[in-house]
Amino acid sequence: MALNRIRVENLRRRNPLEWIATMEVGGDRDPSSYAGTEIVESFGNPRIYGRMMQNSDLRPEYQSEHQGNVRRALETITPGRAGTFTVDGRGRFLDYHGGHGFTRLHVLEWFTEAALRRGIGWYFEQRYRCNGRQIGRYRVIRICTPAGVEVRKQAL
Repeated sequence: MALNRIRVENLRRRNPLEWIATMEVGGDRDPSSYAGTEIVESFGNPRIYGRMMQNSDLRPEYQSEHQGNVRRALETITPGRAGTFTVDGRGRFLDYHGGHGFTRLHVLEWFTEAALRRGIGWYFEQRYRCNGRQIGRYRVIRICTPAGVEVRKQAL
């Protein structure tokens, strides 16, 4: 049987804006036997995480720019460029999750200080495929605070 699953082995902070996920592949053989196999990722559209972005979180001077709707701020978010990974000799690969995701640096200025202290959060769906077959789906969550970005990765 071919490689058919993937899991998060480890997720660690590299610096205030970047996290690294160590992903491990699996199937009916030892993970190391998949060395050299390519994994392709794709992303879904950004969405608000829980209630971590609300219309009241927008500063008053930016209300008109977004018609008072925080969902318009999601239009300035990107999950990044989809990558292709090569499985190493231990059956793993590194997946880097960097930055806050906003395509314009001043975007965090749109939010009130209270919202930023609490954290504003959004997520996207990440899919992994191997040889045209989906082998994993995750929700990648980013929570932005003055201390940096927290990344969480939940299997779906």
